[in-house]
Amino acid sequence: MFTLFQRKHLTPKKTALYGAFITATYPALIGYSAVYCSENIAMPFYLLSIYLFILVMKNKSGVNMLILSGLVLGIGHIFRMVADVIVIAYIMYIIIYFNKNIFTKSKSIIFIVLAFLIPMVTVNTILRKLGILQYNLWRGCETKWTSVLRGSNLETYGRWNLEDAKFIASFDDDKKLEEAIKQKVKERYTKTPLPKLLNFFYNKYSNQWSYGDFGGFYWAQADTKSLVVDIYHNGMLYVNLYYFIILLLSYVGLFNKKQYLDNPYINLFYIIFCGYGLLYLITESQSRYSYIVCWLFIFFALTVFRRDEVYE
Repeated sequence: MFTLFQRKHLTPKKTALYGAFITATYPALIGYSAVYCSENIAMPFYLLSIYLFILVMKNKSGVNMLILSGLVLGIGHIFRMVADVIVIAYIMYIIIYFNKNIFTKSKSIIFIVLAFLIPMVTVNTILRKLGILQYNLWRGCETKWTSVLRGSNLETYGRWNLEDAKFIASFDDDKKLEEAIKQKVKERYTKTPLPKLLNFFYNKYSNQWSYGDFGGFYWAQADTKSLVVDIYHNGMLYVNLYYFIILLLSYVGLFNKKQYLDNPYINLFYIIFCGYGLLYLITESQSRYSYIVCWLFIFFALTVFRRDEVYE
């Protein structure tokens, strides 16, 4: 199979057509079209930001365009606050792959970070002055350590559970809660036998990325009284088979050196995926959380094909 795919050469136009077909038939994007969620609002901003960033990396736009890229990503971050992973990916990519001098690289990183912070700080300041917010947007109504606590529960493989919910509810003081959580998480990770701990992380990672619809069909049909097509129960064979093929293509594409040597921009997507993979190993695990970057697998699947010419 690997040899078969390696012999297939695609022009940019054909690559775009294959990508469009995968996008149109992708179960996650179909399922979530019927779901109102923050990810659906944030995702276009994430993608636009990445597009603008790549334009700069390809020298098709000036470094100043990174300001717009950061601003757009910052807007998306307001709706789904996990875009900091992409900011870190940007910084890593600039340091490793951006073929510029140190001054230009430093300038690019500053543009990205400052522009990314502007929308969040501006909206937060306005809402606090209007009395709409009790806490800062980046803090929320509870400390982010509560997600880490739930994510460390070995019995539920990092998913929501009643034990941790009761533990969190037993504290009125946030500082004391945060200290107690850190101690509890430390005990879980240090006092658990290594084989059991490795099994926990393996199952948690597998569960996070194993749903072909990323929970979309469940949420699309939740609380509905009548269904024409009950795809959540009867259509999951299609979903899982489709997703299996996507993952298989993505895996084979990892061995396609032509892609990540001549097309270094695909490495940006690999860095982003690794970042979210690590994030969801630490925090609470839910299938819908990884939907925000489900589009990555579309690009990964296309890496199975190759082109003879260097990407411009």
